[in-house]
Amino acid sequence: MMCPTRWRGPVSRVEGRQQPEDGVALVEFAMVLPLLLVLVFGIIDFGRAFQTWITLTNAAREGARLGTVSQDAQAVRQRCESTAGVSGVSCSVSGLPGITGQNVTVTARFTLRFITPVGSLISLMGGQGMRTTYNMSSTATMRIE
Repeated sequence: MMCPTRWRGPVSRVEGRQQPEDGVALVEFAMVLPLLLVLVFGIIDFGRAFQTWITLTNAAREGARLGTVSQDAQAVRQRCESTAGVSGVSCSVSGLPGITGQNVTVTARFTLRFITPVGSLISLMGGQGMRTTYNMSSTATMRIE
């Protein structure tokens, strides 16, 4: 059985009055946007730094591998720098010329320049900011055969 109810009509907003929540989403977005940008820019720069570290590690390892069978420090340095494939990588070699059983050590160095303004955004949010460059290095040591 149906209960009779009165129909009250559509509920409408009074013309000319604004709800107090109008524009709140925009203000909240403006407050969260710097944090989101810092997060995204940090991920980008960290990814580049990690990739650069892997490249330096590989270059130093390839140079040390050549150093185990070659006594030419210049050839080892060139192999390290060419394996990196990035201009600005400097490699140093120690332990050559050496005798069988000694170690050869190759160090690859690179100055990474951040491409995003993450440091500026951190300082805008009240932080200390960050450096715009970071010195990276990787070392490989192998025994001479």
